[in-house]
Amino acid sequence: MDEKILSKYHRVKVLSEQGEPGERTNAILIMQKMQQKHPNIQMEHAVWWHNKSKEENSHHENQPAPTQARGFDWVGMANRAQNVFGKMMDFAENAFGVHQAADLVQRCGISKRYNSKSVSFTISVPEEVYAALCLDFNPEQQRVFVNSLLFRVQDALEEDLKD
Repeated sequence: MDEKILSKYHRVKVLSEQGEPGERTNAILIMQKMQQKHPNIQMEHAVWWHNKSKEENSHHENQPAPTQARGFDWVGMANRAQNVFGKMMDFAENAFGVHQAADLVQRCGISKRYNSKSVSFTISVPEEVYAALCLDFNPEQQRVFVNSLLFRVQDALEEDLKD
């Protein structure tokens, strides 16, 4: 895939994770459009970002060693910091994905219909949300989505119990 597209996807992804609330929402929509246009962009981005990080690491590793025999190992510290940062990014990406799954539940509709002998609940899931659930979500995101949807159904039932 073109590096220009992957670079744009990366900038939008970072904005969706770190931007202001309105920026995040717009960035998520742009990411979803890019994912629809380029179905493998998430995987290709991960590979691209991994390779880019390796290039930066190798650049730092190829720096000449300091002539001073003793002293602080700045290169080692930078590598350790980058490892920690990478793990934190992975954690943040997973947490963001779980949060996104819970947010998508709000786009689903739940309606009740009272029949003569029963009450029917209808759950409407928009097509793009269903596609994300089936194709893009990891198992943890799927679990969060389904549980959040079930909580909304439970809330609808509890409304009648309060009356």
